[in-house]
Amino acid sequence: PNAAHLFDMAGNVAEWCADAWPGSSGERVIRGSSWLTSEQEAMLSSARQHLNEGATRQDVGFRCVLSLGSP
Repeated sequence: PNAAHLFDMAGNVAEWCADAWPGSSGERVIRGSSWLTSEQEAMLSSARQHLNEGATRQDVGFRCVLSLGSP
């Protein structure tokens, strides 16, 4: 696990976030990278992109979190 006790937070898809992209209405933040990423700096979980909130892409998704109690 990482410092927040989360497992497997990198990998197959970049993640949709609830955050709006600054200065743009109707666009949301996308965090991280996916299997389509080839640039090293884009592979960081801190990497940011943005998409129209109605857009779809095969490499963008979301993660479900299951809390099992205190670590």
